[in-house]
Amino acid sequence: SDDGNGVIGSFILQQKASGTATLQGTITGLVPSASYTLLSLQYGKSSSSNHGITQPVTTFTASLVGEHALIALETSLVLVGQNSAISSSLRLIRQSDSTLLSQCEMGIAKPRSGAEENGALPAPKSRAFCNLVSLSGPPLSGGFIASPTDLGIRVRGRVCGISQVAPQFTVRLHEFGDMQMGNFDDVGHSINHMGTMYIDNLNSANFDLVDALDIGFSTRLDLINLMGRAIVLYNQTYPNNENPNPSSTALAACVIGAYEPTIDTTVYQVDALPKACTPCTWLMGLQESMFTVAELFQTDWISVWSLNKANNPDKDESGTSVYYAHPYIMQQGETMPSVRYRFGISSAHIGLLNNKKIEFVPGEIMCVVPSWPKAIGKDGGYVCSVEAQVNSSSSATL
Repeated sequence: SDDGNGVIGSFILQQKASGTATLQGTITGLVPSASYTLLSLQYGKSSSSNHGITQPVTTFTASLVGEHALIALETSLVLVGQNSAISSSLRLIRQSDSTLLSQCEMGIAKPRSGAEENGALPAPKSRAFCNLVSLSGPPLSGGFIASPTDLGIRVRGRVCGISQVAPQFTVRLHEFGDMQMGNFDDVGHSINHMGTMYIDNLNSANFDLVDALDIGFSTRLDLINLMGRAIVLYNQTYPNNENPNPSSTALAACVIGAYEPTIDTTVYQVDALPKACTPCTWLMGLQESMFTVAELFQTDWISVWSLNKANNPDKDESGTSVYYAHPYIMQQGETMPSVRYRFGISSAHIGLLNNKKIEFVPGEIMCVVPSWPKAIGKDGGYVCSVEAQVNSSSSATL
């Protein structure tokens, strides 16, 4: 993330019988002789900067060729119990400017050194996320989130960049969250067929599994705990009883990490889901319509309807995306005050339409819905003047 392009690394954490755990791995792509800090975060993602228990793992100086190796580094991390590191995250920070360079989630490793099973266990959690890593096929972005429901759990996903590959894809849960070697060889067997991901009308790939009963966050023996495992996205659909080889047909995978648990569920479903593939669009859920989308973004249904190819604004289109605002590219010479004046829009409304962002620079895409009575036309006058509104109203009543 941020400016960490080219930084590559992976780690193995192994707990000894004595209870202490050692970390080993290699990081490359660093600035030679620069200083870095490796942090452990209980929650790898948060909407309120609450990352739970945060502790430094190590600080180090990169070698003259921009690399660093951890060899049996003694840590305070553990792999069982309430503070298990499984599903926690490691962050690499550059000390000179405190920039976050990269992050990875700690998954359950495939057994090594002749062991038949891995005794690492995740602690109970109530929110989860994972960011897909493309290991074959086209570049892509996106991931999945999971949270409890009254009956089970809900898993949602969004992926961008795969609309030309196929119209639908299989989503599977695999036993190990182990992508250390940069391939699919160590994710183990598929242990749950989660369902099918579909391409919608605006080329977003969407997934929504509601009230799943056989997977979850509990450590009960009759439930598959998804924390620290891998979600694998396959490039075609497979029936439940078929066990495809991820090395030949998978597009991407991600390790499931812990999301900060105190966030309201409704807010979480909006904030945690990967951003829309097409700017200024909203994925409609169950019982949503253009009216509810307009209400959500404090605009009007006519503006939403006019932005989309839909004949009936009353019709619910669950699982499809709609524009809720105009994607506007800020022009050279424009400032935020001039944009707000032109469209008759407040900073607060810009923040609502743009995921809390209120400042933009020329060249950036901004989501805008004009306030028509206040919007300014090319001639400097109001687009909808009071006189025009009165005349229009009078003619309509004759």
